[in-house]
Amino acid sequence: MSIIEQIKRQEKLFIWLPILLVIVCFSNTLTYQFVYDDLFQVIEAAPVLGDWSKENLVRLFDRDFWGFVNQHLATEGKLRSQYYRPIQSFFSMVVYSYSNLNPFGWHVSSVILHIIAVFFCYKVINSSLKTILPNDENSTTISLITLIASTCFAIHPAQTESVAWVSAFTNPLNSTFIFISLFAYLKLKESYRWLILSCLSYILALLTKEAAIILPAILVCYEFFLIPQTSNLFSKLRLALVKLSAFGLITLGYFYLRIAILGSIKSKSAHVDFPGIENISLFNTLITLPSILLNYLQILVWPFSNNPMYETRFISELNLVNFYLPLLLLLGLLFLSIICAFKYKVIQLALIWLVIPLIPVMDVRSFKPEDLVHDRYLYLSTIGLGIILALIVKELNHLLTNNKTISLNFLSLHPLLTALLTLLIILTSIITIKQNNVWSNEWQLWSTAYENVPNSCIVNLELGRLSEENKQDDKMALVYYQKAKTVCPDSLTLNYKLGLLYGRNNDLVNSEIAFQNMLKLTQNRFILSTAYFNLGFINEKRGNLTLAIDHYKQGLKLNPNGQNSKQVQEVIKQLNEKVKLDKPKS
Repeated sequence: MSIIEQIKRQEKLFIWLPILLVIVCFSNTLTYQFVYDDLFQVIEAAPVLGDWSKENLVRLFDRDFWGFVNQHLATEGKLRSQYYRPIQSFFSMVVYSYSNLNPFGWHVSSVILHIIAVFFCYKVINSSLKTILPNDENSTTISLITLIASTCFAIHPAQTESVAWVSAFTNPLNSTFIFISLFAYLKLKESYRWLILSCLSYILALLTKEAAIILPAILVCYEFFLIPQTSNLFSKLRLALVKLSAFGLITLGYFYLRIAILGSIKSKSAHVDFPGIENISLFNTLITLPSILLNYLQILVWPFSNNPMYETRFISELNLVNFYLPLLLLLGLLFLSIICAFKYKVIQLALIWLVIPLIPVMDVRSFKPEDLVHDRYLYLSTIGLGIILALIVKELNHLLTNNKTISLNFLSLHPLLTALLTLLIILTSIITIKQNNVWSNEWQLWSTAYENVPNSCIVNLELGRLSEENKQDDKMALVYYQKAKTVCPDSLTLNYKLGLLYGRNNDLVNSEIAFQNMLKLTQNRFILSTAYFNLGFINEKRGNLTLAIDHYKQGLKLNPNGQNSKQVQEVIKQLNEKVKLDKPKS
């Protein structure tokens, strides 16, 4: 039996290698706890996730993501973020229906989602390669590149954040819809009925995560660089326009929906801990991009020091290290990529998957200043890295075998390359398993982040919170909060935490200062009402009953239907009676 026939028979079994590796690499995540956003998206959102009423299902689609999961809290409900993700919210409701607040069920679901994404990733890479390498003589090459690229996607250490962290399950879910849509698109030459599945999957992807907007760009690149055409340029353009028009209409419809629900295609960025985010200019963004891209390349190629938080920040002044050297290096890599892309069609495929998925996250003004780089944004880009790695292996194999086909294994690889690939898979698996542990619990997550970014506002706030809640250590919490104060003194979260901490330790002066700061830092009526309620309590403890009543009333005026409103009304009533009793009789 020829090697080609062997591969054709065994090709269906190849996909089990990356899937089994996912199970090996991520099974340790099943015992992990909820961390970070999980506390808000799962634990605090439990009343919403468990509500399958018709009214709640309608609310999936009539507000932004955070407005939906926090609708039961005393917040503004709508327009709290630029994230419109009804499918993500619906999937959370499904998982909650069988897992409730048990982290095990949520982590199992995340791993299963990643396995499904790996399965369709394999199918898409295989179909893409068969499109650009259609001859039977390329069967070995197609199988080799598909296997290596899908394995890289399956277990690269950068995938840890998307699989081990419950709140990031939207990455494999969204990517699965993208893969299905692209796979169906590549089947259009067989029947245009596949277009229905492709469009439907694109719609689901858009409603899962905004980053799905990259799919039309991927399709355009496939049409003009990868899919062979026998017709002339004009006919090619016309055919591509016909095939892509449905995706253009869907994209326009999605933009219209965002405007109808959120008020704009992209709402203004704002964050309670970084009020200055609105002042970041386009110039600051552009000059920061080279260092961001270089960080991502480092994470992909050298994933031995991955971290939940990175030191990359917006650049305000240009210098050799933060701009010129990264820019020169990127330009050199771009030049090399263009040369290789002309020589190898497969490199074009690799660059499509390496670069296009990163385009949405290049608009870094959408993120908090400390969130410019994260491993989860590389979820799809690992495919491009895997294809490049596979092509390098293929070329090395070509040199080692002196252009002769050998039959030492099912992929005709030289024994040395087989050993090196096996070693690389083992090493990558070990790194990924170790990296998973960062997400095992909240203290592990933030203490690891602290080792890399000790001056982070977010990290110090979270460690302060954990010191208060879990370790009952107010002194250590104060140390972290004071450190955060040097980075983000105008943080509403920080001033709120400090106000409560000082008040709990009877330091009413500093507690009052913190809550007064909150009044100066925001116009949000719910946050203002919280500050006024606390100022009322401080003055009540001091015996300034008239001032306490005034603050309580101001808080009630701002938020008359809040969770504590009835309790505050009762307190006001009691204080008014005390004031009357304390008045001297004439």
